[in-house]
Amino acid sequence: MTECTHTKHVPGYWQDRADHDPEEWECGGYDLGPHEYIEGYDEQTVVDIDTHRYKCTQCNKVFYYSERARQMYEGAEE
Repeated sequence: MTECTHTKHVPGYWQDRADHDPEEWECGGYDLGPHEYIEGYDEQTVVDIDTHRYKCTQCNKVFYYSERARQMYEGAEE
């Protein structure tokens, strides 16, 4: 996606299951329980800043979704 490789680690966490059925859980049926564990992962630290642009929140470098967008924002001529 970008030449910036900054990431942040999101630690593992427990999340409620939206499809949990307590009755099915009680009788030992197919329900997987009220919670599931989401493993930790690394995610990029880029955020959208406006139309056609985004930036890294760690190095503040601005990126463009297309060459045309870069030309529009930077006023570059072909």
